[in-house]
Amino acid sequence: MRFHTRAPRLCRLGLGFLALLLLIGTGCATGSATDTGWPQVAVMPQAPPSDLDLSSSSTTLRRASDGFWYVVGALDAEVTAGSAFMGRFSGEWPLKDLPRPPLAAGHVLHRYSDQVALVGLTYSFPETELSSLEITWERSLQAESLGKGLGTVMSVKLADQNSLKISIGDEAGVQAGDIYAVLGRVAPGTATKSLQLSRRLVAVCMASQTEETNATCRQWNGHISHPASALVNEGDEVVFLEHSFGKPPRDATILVSQIEGHQSARDALVGGLKNYLSVFGASNATVVLSDLVVEATDIDFHRNSQRIDYEGSPVMFVGASVHLVEGREHLFVNYTGVGPATGPGMVAAPPEHGIDLGAVKNLNADAVRAFAAVVTGAVMVYRGQTSEAMMHLHSLLRDKAVAGPLRWHARDQFAMRWAALGYYEEALWLVLEDEAVAAERDDEQATLNAMGTRVRLYDYLTQHETAYETARNYLKARVDQKPNSAYLSALGMYGEMALRAGKPAPAQEVVRELRELCPDGCGSDLSSFLAGVFWAAGTEDEALQDEVLGVLVELARDGDSAQMASVRLYQGLTFMRERELEQALIAFLESERLYEQARYRQGVARARYFMFLTQMAREEPQDAFEHALKALDHNTDLGDFEATVRIYERMTQLYADIDLSAPPRPYLGAARRMLGAAVQSQLAMGHYAKASEAMFGMGSFFFKIGSLPESQLMFQQTVWYGLRTARFDVVALSHLFLGIIARNQGDMETFQDEIQRAMLMAEAAQDPGIREVIESALNPPVVDDVPTQLL
Repeated sequence: MRFHTRAPRLCRLGLGFLALLLLIGTGCATGSATDTGWPQVAVMPQAPPSDLDLSSSSTTLRRASDGFWYVVGALDAEVTAGSAFMGRFSGEWPLKDLPRPPLAAGHVLHRYSDQVALVGLTYSFPETELSSLEITWERSLQAESLGKGLGTVMSVKLADQNSLKISIGDEAGVQAGDIYAVLGRVAPGTATKSLQLSRRLVAVCMASQTEETNATCRQWNGHISHPASALVNEGDEVVFLEHSFGKPPRDATILVSQIEGHQSARDALVGGLKNYLSVFGASNATVVLSDLVVEATDIDFHRNSQRIDYEGSPVMFVGASVHLVEGREHLFVNYTGVGPATGPGMVAAPPEHGIDLGAVKNLNADAVRAFAAVVTGAVMVYRGQTSEAMMHLHSLLRDKAVAGPLRWHARDQFAMRWAALGYYEEALWLVLEDEAVAAERDDEQATLNAMGTRVRLYDYLTQHETAYETARNYLKARVDQKPNSAYLSALGMYGEMALRAGKPAPAQEVVRELRELCPDGCGSDLSSFLAGVFWAAGTEDEALQDEVLGVLVELARDGDSAQMASVRLYQGLTFMRERELEQALIAFLESERLYEQARYRQGVARARYFMFLTQMAREEPQDAFEHALKALDHNTDLGDFEATVRIYERMTQLYADIDLSAPPRPYLGAARRMLGAAVQSQLAMGHYAKASEAMFGMGSFFFKIGSLPESQLMFQQTVWYGLRTARFDVVALSHLFLGIIARNQGDMETFQDEIQRAMLMAEAAQDPGIREVIESALNPPVVDDVPTQLL
């Protein structure tokens, strides 16, 4: 991921460059950001849901069935929209001298009464159990540290608006490659709509240098033709979004179809795309001409991707065709990705029936530029540039040229980027706005587009019953389009949501109807929709999963190698479920071969990841280690940091129960490096709870091989990070080991203190098993001789 440096104002550029920009219809944007481009509709709940439990002995955070967060309990009189709060551990806190740590922070969005308020979270530690956190009201979100999650802009270099100095505390984990969002400041009394993170978003920056308590953060600048956002100011909030490898994005190709009989229209389209990219140094994309002739208005436009040979690099296919509109020839365009996308989250489907760019004889340059901007955003999404894509789309939504269907398509993609970063409530807020605007304009297509996204968001928010009901209504709204691909997609999603809500009967009916409507497979659509049902069924409905897998196998026999590779992967997972590990390994090996043949690098990485897991289950640590390294290399090359974190996390299991009597193997020699990488990768994600687990694993390994000073240091760090995130189980076991180390060193006083702390933390963990482990471990085991390669 590359954060491109350039002058922040078009007015600073030379006249020759200005002449080029005039070709793509741009001007010089100045001044601060306004609400231009943001819907003026109120969609947040006018009252809390009736099923929200308002009873609470303290001020507490609670999720409601509408997917949003609320604070319930006695509210202070001065609490109003914009008031800052922190959510703290609410159970019995075992330490008198250490205050309860904050685990989340945010602002009040709307106060309903003295007992309940709607709130929005700005940041929370990953995978924190947020429900029932105890609320404390703060002067600002910087009142106390949330790890690397929150900070402030300390200074902005006047000579270089791109360089920000941000304060991010003195806790470990901040490193080059961290990406932060810069948000405008909030004051009590701020209007609810102005508290939306999307409206507060000013910039995105990447840490390039880190010091003890601050970092230099290089601001990413979007395309110069779009209106500028507000300038970053000292005191603005910064919030951690994600960690990246800090590498330039992979080169991408934008293929453009033929337009029979309208070469001039094609030239204008290609020229507009090239001009847009030529002044966007961060694009790393090239426009290439294709021989394909397509219908941009085809509801099944996405199937054109199957007509293109995928070479392993990101490709976006742009199709164009001419159609009569009120007797005049208009140019319609559409686009779709070729091959798999990298990175997390949803990807917006191609606009149904395409986008009308206007009359061919008088093609609007701004309309072409707007389309080029949306396609460029899609390229970023396919390359896994989540934060960059979000900021790019944010700039598009301030551009009046991005209008009509293209606009709600861009907003949908924008909402999905927030969701990909874990901000599902923010994404839901945006989608509800889209539906409200669509209703005002009686735009059925925009309504359906937003409604489909809302189903997925409810699912991510674990509101499975709400997701199921919304999916059912969405399917009913699409029934007139039966049996086109939009209806089939809605049908498949309904089946998934039924399974998530624990309703297998509707899902079984969905599978039957999909097969009935797609006797020829509907391209590869049927396989795609059934794959969603397969994953949703999981181990809870093995019979349905097996039935779906049987259909997928039959479909794949007539499909391409990538389709069969996916099926072999599913078969491998099924074999793992049945503990038929040899068959699972064979299936994953075949999946890897087929993915390599199809040049699906993401698929190769996934197959190798599952081969690694299978060989661990087969107790073949060296082979597992080698496949894990290959998967790491693939995901690093793809720029998928989250996938590498997942692999490092699972690799720690290779060293959890080593046999010191066995002959030395190379994987053991890499133990320090792998365990250290597991710790650092979790810190890079800001995941202190999992970092504490990784530290405990590393400390246990050092203890096992007799390296007590290193072990002691790791257990001490584990205690700090574990307490920071209320992981009392890990803290208890760390104190146990610290006590045993002290006893081995003859320090009985420290031994007694550590054992008392271990018992105290075991009680706080409310896990009887932890206490049993402590009691049974007080007699030290006999340690075998340690292989010299581990020392």
